[in-house]
Formats: sequence, structure tokens, C-alpha cells
Amino acid sequence: MKDETLKAIIKLLVAIIMIPVSTVINGWVLSILWGWFIVPAFNQPSLSVIAAVGVSITIRFVTYQISDIKTEYQKDAHELFGMSFIMPFIILFIGWLVTLFL
Repeated sequence: MKDETLKAIIKLLVAIIMIPVSTVINGWVLSILWGWFIVPAFNQPSLSVIAAVGVSITIRFVTYQISDIKTEYQKDAHELFGMSFIMPFIILFIGWLVTLFL
């Protein structure tokens, strides 16, 4: 019981740190992708990182899909880390590859 409580506390602390950091990373990646694709294609102004963070939060809020809470809670730290920190860089890399063909 004590070990499970400690694990739950550690997960909570990691989540408290990961959420704002991953939000900023997502905003930074969105601002770069915006500059690569939206600015030239639609003649729109560039998006600052702070504005991109706001857009990213809004998109996440609007497109959020309810999942099984128990399943979400049981995800291990590696999966959460991958989705929060590695995935934006993979998306950025794919976007960069696309820019090579523009």
C-alpha cells in the first residue's frame, strides 16, 4: 500500500511539471509549423510562441476526447513522456521534411 501511494505521488508531481513544459513545447512547435505552412500559403501573420500556446490549448480543449480514466491513470511514465515531449519533435521533423518539397 505504501509503495502504491508513493508511486501515485510521484506520478502526480511529474504530471504537475510535465503539463506546463509540454504545453510550451507544443506551442513552440506550432509556431514553427505555422511559419512554414500557414504564413506562406494563406498570407497570414506569423504566430508568436505565446499565441501558439494559446491556440494549442484551445485546440486541445475543443478536440479533447474522453477516455477511460482508469486506462489513462495506468499509463506508465515512459508513454506519457513520449507523448508529451518526443511526439512534438517527431511532428516538427515530419513538417520539416514536407518543407523540402515546397
